[in-house]
Amino acid sequence: MRTRSQGRDFVGIGALARTSYRAGHGLRDAAQLAQSRSVGADSILRGEVDLRAYPFRHLAVSARPGFMGNSVTQLMEAVEHLSNYGWELVNVASVTGSHMLYAFMRRV
Repeated sequence: MRTRSQGRDFVGIGALARTSYRAGHGLRDAAQLAQSRSVGADSILRGEVDLRAYPFRHLAVSARPGFMGNSVTQLMEAVEHLSNYGWELVNVASVTGSHMLYAFMRRV
């Protein structure tokens, strides 16, 4: 579901996000996102990210390798999800030594 509030998107207001919110985890707020300018791909895929009040045009999405998961797959699923909400992929990079992958996104 895609909704707009003052030109900003809200990503992940599905049943999973509502379940997570009720369980006491809540959604990441704009202040947390604005401070770090980055978010985990897993948070996007779980519907825990509220981008309506995110004040910047660019966002870094990170994915770390998991025991059973593929970080490239997880990262690209998050990129695909965000592309449905007005974000486009600018670049993908890995950080040497940390095994982290980053997708750099731009709001269009």
